[in-house]
Amino acid sequence: QSKEGGFDKFILENIDELFDQSKADRYKTAFSKYSSLTPPDREKLVKHLHTALFLKKSSSTTKQIIHNRLNLDDSVICIHGIGEKTAENLERVGIFTINDALRYIPSRYIDLTEIKKIENLEFGEIATVIVIARDMKVSSRSRRTITAIFSDSTGTIRVTFFNKPWMVEKIKIGNTYTISGNIGNFGGPQITNPILRDGVHQGRIETIYPTTKGLSQRTFTKLFSGIFEKTPKLENGVLPKWIRDENKLFSIEKALKEIHEPTSVPSAYIARNRLALEELILLETALLKKRAMFKSKPGIKIKKAENNSKEFLSSLPFSPTDAQIRCVKEITDDLTSGNPMNRLLHGDVGSGKTVVGLAGIHSVISENFQSVWLAPTEVLATQTFKTAKQFLSCEVRYLSGSTKKSERQEINELLQSKTPCLLIGTHAILEDWVEIPKLAMIIVDEQHRFGVMQRARLAKKGKLPHVLVMSATPIPRTLAMTLYGDLDVSVVDEMPVGRIPVKTRVYSEVTKSVAYKKAVSEIKNGRQVFVVCPLVEESEKISAVSATEMFEKLQNTYFKEFTCSLLHGRMKGSEKNRIMDEFKSGVVNVLISTTVIEVGVDAPNATVMIIENAELFGLAQLHQLRGRVGRSSFQSYCFLLPSKLSKSLSILESTNDGLKVAEEDLKIRGPGDIGGTLQSGVPFFHSRLVTPTNLSLLPKAREIAERIVDNDPNLQDKENLKMKEEIKKRFEKRVGMVWVS
Repeated sequence: QSKEGGFDKFILENIDELFDQSKADRYKTAFSKYSSLTPPDREKLVKHLHTALFLKKSSSTTKQIIHNRLNLDDSVICIHGIGEKTAENLERVGIFTINDALRYIPSRYIDLTEIKKIENLEFGEIATVIVIARDMKVSSRSRRTITAIFSDSTGTIRVTFFNKPWMVEKIKIGNTYTISGNIGNFGGPQITNPILRDGVHQGRIETIYPTTKGLSQRTFTKLFSGIFEKTPKLENGVLPKWIRDENKLFSIEKALKEIHEPTSVPSAYIARNRLALEELILLETALLKKRAMFKSKPGIKIKKAENNSKEFLSSLPFSPTDAQIRCVKEITDDLTSGNPMNRLLHGDVGSGKTVVGLAGIHSVISENFQSVWLAPTEVLATQTFKTAKQFLSCEVRYLSGSTKKSERQEINELLQSKTPCLLIGTHAILEDWVEIPKLAMIIVDEQHRFGVMQRARLAKKGKLPHVLVMSATPIPRTLAMTLYGDLDVSVVDEMPVGRIPVKTRVYSEVTKSVAYKKAVSEIKNGRQVFVVCPLVEESEKISAVSATEMFEKLQNTYFKEFTCSLLHGRMKGSEKNRIMDEFKSGVVNVLISTTVIEVGVDAPNATVMIIENAELFGLAQLHQLRGRVGRSSFQSYCFLLPSKLSKSLSILESTNDGLKVAEEDLKIRGPGDIGGTLQSGVPFFHSRLVTPTNLSLLPKAREIAERIVDNDPNLQDKENLKMKEEIKKRFEKRVGMVWVS
């Protein structure tokens, strides 16, 4: 029945009667925020409550009956051996029901049917050996690093454990162990943080699940023990028969069994690909439908956009590149079309995307409209503000969390007067008081830093405004077509004339002094230096250098003759801006920082980028950091200083092409949670389904989705109805807002 005031009010009024005071108070706190939660988070909260009520209601007799048969929507508490605490821990990783459990994908498999001898190991493979412990050394620093030597009858292998101090007690010299992991080269075979088991284990395939606090491999063994025998027959999924037949897909039941109880490792990955393809087809179909629907809506027509943009480009103190001119033309075509623009602009670091965006802003403001430019950090927002003030003749204002009340009042008055203007800022622009009556264009810079709900909130400040999302992170084509299936794409694929490629070198702990000596030489020649560290302060959890300790060290050693400054994200906005201004003006010779300078910093006189603990960063992020130098006609350098050598870093030595770096990064790390990482807040599907080995599924899914939508745009055919329902269930709330992604 319906309840006046909503479901959350009903729960708040009755929760005291359902649970003890402690648990009731927890639910009161959670449901007091119910109205502000996203639909997926509401669903999780309600599922959590459902599980708790089930536990309260069910007796041991009832549970025993339920154990004999499971329904897909049953709580995991129905499974023998899964208690209330374990059920709560499983909820933290998204497992509420039996169906959730079946869709929880293993992180990897250990093939214990094939045991290798050490002499037959190949570098780069994942292998298992049965060996005897011969020696062990422990670092003095909180047992953070343990190095052990194991052997079999054919040779020895070095095994290193990081941040696993309990291995000191587990490993006994002379005992036999089964070790599985990725084989590296350290002057011989080496494995880092392998799976180690006491004794001899062979003859089966072991399924390894991602674990977290409160969830061990033993938990998942209990979870999946006999689950298929007690679960009703699973259907073939939601894809039409022609897709299943054409692609020779397993049934859903066979796929899930192979994933959790594999008959072979290759078969398990074929099964995973079957689930991945289905999810990708659903996503692509949803995106294509959304794109078609959005393009049919009437938008704000900027009649003179082309002339306005040409006027802007001709006023620049430099000649724009052909790529910039082409991208501006694509944007102005959208602005004059009469339909809302929905475009992604991406290109390499320093390729000139900001100028392209400003050309679009100029076109809109020239016809008496207002625009917004949203940036994720104050450093980037401030940099963009200064650039816009330089190139635009209209009103340009800046808004951030640190903006004074009096300045906010002035901004509000300007907006309400409907004066043509550009408002540049951070998340503060999303606040309710910011009303933009003549909003015609939105630019979201470094768009992956914002959640979908945030971007949608900004778009609602206008009536179908034109949207341009920008990214300096090069996006491989295979990912771009998946993530941005509902967007038109413009690529700035040309660098400004006169840029000299940055020379990149990797130095070990032994040779890193070469990098710092070169930095000193550059400073003496009038140039400046960045030093980037992964941490603000020393951490017990991560063995890495911090910006704070490096600042203390460097200003007393290599850079004692020069002026050094420290910059990190915990500082106030005004302090960060002051330090950056001092660095850009040349007052500061060396800026020691965290990744807060990854985007939005334009200091042409800086020619050296030194990155400590480079192995802790992804290749794409290292490329972004490298882009902070090489912005002038001076030769620039990027020095990568890993605490342990990594083969992947050599890619950065061999190329300055961001797209090639991104492709390699994708192969090494996989796409991650595509939804969560690149479209923050939209976890479209499980990250472990899409891996570097099956990226060919992405264009295939796109092609199938196009065939579906071309033949049946509204998914009304009988064979597409299941797809339509599944898309509505899983993507409607998310894809419904993807047009501002």
